[in-house]
Amino acid sequence: WTARRGDLAALEARFAPSPSTTQVEGAVSCALADGRFDCAVPVGAMDVRLRVPGCISHYLWGLEIKAGREVEIGTIVFEPGASLVGWVEAGRGHRLSPTVRVEIAPQADPESAPSAPPSRWTALRSTALVTERGFFHFQGVAPGTYRLIATQPDGPPSRPVVVSVLQGSEVMVERPLILDTWASVEVQVIPAQSSEGEPWRLELRDVDVGRSVFETVARTIADEGGRARLERLTPGEFTLRVSGSRGEVVHSAPLVV
Repeated sequence: WTARRGDLAALEARFAPSPSTTQVEGAVSCALADGRFDCAVPVGAMDVRLRVPGCISHYLWGLEIKAGREVEIGTIVFEPGASLVGWVEAGRGHRLSPTVRVEIAPQADPESAPSAPPSRWTALRSTALVTERGFFHFQGVAPGTYRLIATQPDGPPSRPVVVSVLQGSEVMVERPLILDTWASVEVQVIPAQSSEGEPWRLELRDVDVGRSVFETVARTIADEGGRARLERLTPGEFTLRVSGSRGEVVHSAPLVV
């Protein structure tokens, strides 16, 4: 295998049987000489990640490794920069759409950091396609803290994840981003109305990842029988609050959707 970069000093190959996901079976240091590298990996169909410190990683899927034979993959250019990689998975009974995307944006925003020009924040936003297996790879990511989310055309987005990227590093998102179908919740409040005969107000709240503050994701008003329905929800863990007409909270409890 050939690598093209003048100051190439070290190269690591990580491998796992194909098709792989987050599991890594092993890693080896590759021998380097005259711009070529040699990596000894197990025989079989392998998924291989090639990593040079400080450079964007390269992923090779389904390489057929045969005993005693070389696999020539041509020239690979290792460019300086950071990588952000991870996986998207479908929820139970759900299938990933071919048009799934993963989006990253700075965790802060221009309002919370007025010293940075808006063009800077726009430039740091990026979108990556997802492979058939659900893998995504952002290349050349600027150092910083990012909010990461997977989207699909006909369903809710994934729960957001916050990651920090250092100069020249590779960051693997620890857990897959889960895409599922829309969810709904039916609630029965007892007693059906407040002591003033007013309907209950229901609010579903979530923790904004990275900022540790609550945000409202859904709200509704119960009917005269104390029944309420919250729709178009992203599956996950929330806090359900019930309050009276003046905003006083009479009940708060965790709720798994």
